[in-house]
Amino acid sequence: MGIDFREDDNHASWSYSGFGIFRDRLAKSIGVELRQMEGFGGTRQWNQIQDDLVPFLNHSDCDGELAPGHCAKVAKRIMEVTSRWPDSIEHRYDKEQARALVKAMKFCAKYSKPLEFR
Repeated sequence: MGIDFREDDNHASWSYSGFGIFRDRLAKSIGVELRQMEGFGGTRQWNQIQDDLVPFLNHSDCDGELAPGHCAKVAKRIMEVTSRWPDSIEHRYDKEQARALVKAMKFCAKYSKPLEFR
């Protein structure tokens, strides 16, 4: 059981705990500690963060969708951030899945479809 993103032939998936680690890494890469954020146990408001990753980071990990307009911006930012991650075994799976997720997001943006969190 986990979270899947499937759009067209593009598929990315993580276990729920793995997805949590992935989002935590993304957040830390932009200077955000998720545990301090509202919705993650903290009190810091999301409107204090100015980054295109916010709609993705501040989203339920088990349902809902990301609007096509957000998909294009988030996809670009995920690629920017993950390209700076080390090429280590620890990061390999997240980087591979991030590339697949970006493809799915680009598909959604191109065809005006929301990206579903499943």
